Amino acid sequence: MPSLRFKIVIAKKNDKQTQPDMPGLLQRMKRGLQTYLRSLFNSDALPYFLAPVIFLAMMYLEWLYLLVL
Repeated sequence: MPSLRFKIVIAKKNDKQTQPDMPGLLQRMKRGLQTYLRSLFNSDALPYFLAPVIFLAMMYLEWLYLLVL
C-alpha cells in the first residue's frame, strides 16, 4: 500500500502534466527570468536595486498627497 507522501507526489505530477505546454522560447525566457530574480534576491546587491524603486514610490505618494491637498 503506497504511503501518503507517494500519493502527494503522484498528484503533483499529474497536475503538472495537465498544464498546457508553453512554446520553447517563452519557457526558456520564463526560466531565465526566474533564475535572474532568484540570484538577485540571494545577492548582496538587492538594496542597490530596491533603493531607486522605494525612492520612486515615495515620490509618487508625495505627488498624490500634494495633488489631494
